[in-house]
Amino acid sequence: MKQYFLLSILISLILLGCEKGKENSTESQPSKGKMGVVFNGSDYFFHVIAVPLSIYIDHQLKTVWNANTTTKDCYGRQVDFLIEAENGNHTFAFVSPDGHFVDGNMTIVADKCTYMILNEDQFSTAKTNYGTDKGRLTFIRTRLPMGNTPVYVNNNLIGTLVDPPFHALCGVANNGRNLVVDLSPGTYPYKAVDLVNNIQWTGNVTVSPNSCTVIKF
Repeated sequence: MKQYFLLSILISLILLGCEKGKENSTESQPSKGKMGVVFNGSDYFFHVIAVPLSIYIDHQLKTVWNANTTTKDCYGRQVDFLIEAENGNHTFAFVSPDGHFVDGNMTIVADKCTYMILNEDQFSTAKTNYGTDKGRLTFIRTRLPMGNTPVYVNNNLIGTLVDPPFHALCGVANNGRNLVVDLSPGTYPYKAVDLVNNIQWTGNVTVSPNSCTVIKF
């Protein structure tokens, strides 16, 4: 009888330990919080250049945001989208299809909403190609009259400029009004030739990682 009594006590202690282990396991799990993001930018930028927007948390793709999709955060505020992440500090990056991005650090508070307003000018034209070491060159013509102008980088034809630019945004291709090329870091020779007016431009340009450089003729 005594053996059965001791055995029952032992089983009770084991079960109690398991329950405590479950409680500790639950307590050690970091709670999640949310960040509501609101865009403050022009229709041209967000609807033509920056959408759909890829959202990275801690360098991992979290979701993709498209225009005209709004929701409410946990305080009832109207936001463009919500990001959910574990409690604590994280890196973030919002990356547009043309390679422009804004990145930084954010703090998520467990079971609460954090609020972020994202301005158009935060998408720095000095930063492109998130997640790579490449830089971006943009070639444009600003003078008239203008004939068709082939452009060469490192003796390779990258395209032909046919019109002056309408929007001269660094890193944004615009149907022959500018040319965009991504290159590994280094110094490259370039040449452009106006075939109609017999004008030539030459030079060297240094490409830095995650940079954007405009070269005007």
